[in-house]
Amino acid sequence: MEISRLHLNSTVITFFIYLLSIPLYSQDYTFTIPDSLHDKSFDYIFSRFQNDYNDTIKAKIYLKTYLKKAEKTNNKLKKAQALNYLSYYVSEKQEKFSLLEKSILESQDLNDEYYPIVPYSFLGSYYHDNYEYEKALEKYLEVFRLSKKHNNKDYEYIALHNIAILKSEVGKHDEALDLFKRCFAYETSKKYQDTFARIETMVDLAKSYRYNKKYDSASFYYKRIIKESNSKTQYYLDLANINEGINLYNKRDLKNSEFLLNKGISGVNTNEIEGLKHYTLGQLYRGKIKLELYNDIENAKKYFLKVDSLLTISNHTIPETRQVYEFLIKYHSQTENKNQHLKTINKLLTFDSIIFARKINTVNRLHSEFDTPELLKNKENVIQSLEKRTKYSTYGVISLILIVITLITLVIIQFKKQKFYKKRFNEIVTNSSLPKEGLLDKIAVSVSKNKAPNEINIDQAIVNTIIEKLSIFETNNDFLQNDLNATKLAKEFSTNTKYLSKVINVFKEQSFTNYINDLRIDYILEELQHNSRLRKYTIKGISQEAGFNTAESFASAFKKRTGLNPSYFVRNLNSKKD
Repeated sequence: MEISRLHLNSTVITFFIYLLSIPLYSQDYTFTIPDSLHDKSFDYIFSRFQNDYNDTIKAKIYLKTYLKKAEKTNNKLKKAQALNYLSYYVSEKQEKFSLLEKSILESQDLNDEYYPIVPYSFLGSYYHDNYEYEKALEKYLEVFRLSKKHNNKDYEYIALHNIAILKSEVGKHDEALDLFKRCFAYETSKKYQDTFARIETMVDLAKSYRYNKKYDSASFYYKRIIKESNSKTQYYLDLANINEGINLYNKRDLKNSEFLLNKGISGVNTNEIEGLKHYTLGQLYRGKIKLELYNDIENAKKYFLKVDSLLTISNHTIPETRQVYEFLIKYHSQTENKNQHLKTINKLLTFDSIIFARKINTVNRLHSEFDTPELLKNKENVIQSLEKRTKYSTYGVISLILIVITLITLVIIQFKKQKFYKKRFNEIVTNSSLPKEGLLDKIAVSVSKNKAPNEINIDQAIVNTIIEKLSIFETNNDFLQNDLNATKLAKEFSTNTKYLSKVINVFKEQSFTNYINDLRIDYILEELQHNSRLRKYTIKGISQEAGFNTAESFASAFKKRTGLNPSYFVRNLNSKKD
């Protein structure tokens, strides 16, 4: 969980910085409120929780008491708050997500300034931390939409900040910079400024300038952070020192770069995700300085091995650190240690496959001499050399072959998938793929196949009436009702569900659910192509326009009908319209 993506309003931000270190929590559905808290108010219990947040046992008792009282009085807002805070005590992914989803569910109908905005924001952060970028973006956009609706400016810009971080992580640095500028302008325009939020935004803004190779602008803000920081903002000061050290390296001021890197690394809090990432980056640049300033290959290697160790332990993927494996491959190629050479090549192949899987775009990789084909060729050469010196185990050889096959398979699958998606998309937008006939057209087909209406053992007058009403139902787009089911529609048609379902089964050759879903998907496909405003909605918003109750059921029906994910279709449709 990264501090930069866990903002709250200024009255509680310090509290949540401490909350990040709270241990695990497991839900206890048999919890009984202690006698000492039976007659206490919500305000009293919550204040005790705030006072004892660092005492795991006490904090959990207060939160579970808060939740239990909220359940007894059916206070949805209090339940949402308790569930949201309880998520801090959970490390298991699905349990954490479940608590936040329940918090959202409890508060989604409330006209509250912070709920369900807060749990949406944190859920987006957790998806982000797990590299599920599409889901994270969906939650951030929901935070933005709700914040605009409730005129909650703080969270509106928190959402923009989080989206900017996401853009930066996938390599869209110019787009990220524009958003960071907007967020910083907002933070500095507030009458009562939040020092933490302002300095944190400044750190990300300066880093974005660095990624955009605007090194002087980056230095301006790093120097300002260093000047304005104090003991309360030491965390950001350490990050600024490391970042400015990297920035000075790019400006070729290697001596001062080394000084700031050493200073920042010595104090940075590696218990925080962002702190650990900066610590790792700092070790990378210390190694590069050892090479370029002192030509000290052995000490450079020590720093690079430290980076490798940190990446292995933390499971983070930092695109810039790819250079470590490039150096180590060169280093081992010049020694007699062929086993270590091969091991390092495998590490780089794994690193690249993780980047590919997580959709992290690294600009440096595009200009690397160690692209994947060259790596595989290099790897084969090393294997041949090893075979001359020693006999490899069967297991080792098979493992190497599997790695190569896996990488090649991933590339082929991705290529074929993209080719299919593109073809399918073009078929849909040119109206050449999806069947558009209505029920009456389907009847003609059925009759031509000798499926006469009287074969379904229903009076033909009833069949004709249902068919006429279904035709009107389709024409009027009545299938967009989100509470529609066979029982309700049969009642509206003055018939029963058995007759209605049988007519649809015979003449449409599908179940009632599939019939309704296909109508909805065909409708929304047309709307998306002609309604630019609709294309700006979140997937959840689009699903509601199509009559679905959840984004998940919409996505499933959309994929079944078109073979595409709705996000892919909308994204490509926007590109085509532009």
